[in-house]
Amino acid sequence: MGEPLRGAGSDGGTSALELGSLIGERIRIPTPHPATPGAVVDVVVKVLSRLGAPGPVGLTLLALIRGGKVRTTCNMGLA
Repeated sequence: MGEPLRGAGSDGGTSALELGSLIGERIRIPTPHPATPGAVVDVVVKVLSRLGAPGPVGLTLLALIRGGKVRTTCNMGLA
């Protein structure tokens, strides 16, 4: 399962890594406002629970990461 966290919304779907493509339904939920870390986690949980797949989850975040810390990102609060 993949879960890209983007500015406009959070998408998720079951993917076949060997094919590099989705193999099931794509779920999309708009980014909450304000996009606090807790609110974003709630959206991710909703997407994953709607998909219902028990397997590993990969997350992507459009962000600048230095020294293991997120330094900048879009549509996320500072909390």
